Amino acid sequence: MGVMIVPAFDNFRENLRSAMDAREVSQRQLASSISTSVSYVNRVLQGSVNPPMDRCEEMAQAVGLPLVDLLEAPKDFAVPC
Repeated sequence: MGVMIVPAFDNFRENLRSAMDAREVSQRQLASSISTSVSYVNRVLQGSVNPPMDRCEEMAQAVGLPLVDLLEAPKDFAVPC
């Protein structure tokens, strides 16, 4: 049995990745800030696991964004110069 694909989680993954890139947050840094393994963060980003909403909230806080921003349609979180 595989992981059920839910559009909000697709948005979450894509936006989380974009926010991490924009803020130069590595998978290791994110994992450390939410007290989990790098492997877990990688599985979330790869789509092989859908994290519970409380874990999504922790990840959003770790990259400095409200969870709702990560659940919306994908966007670019690059900080303008």
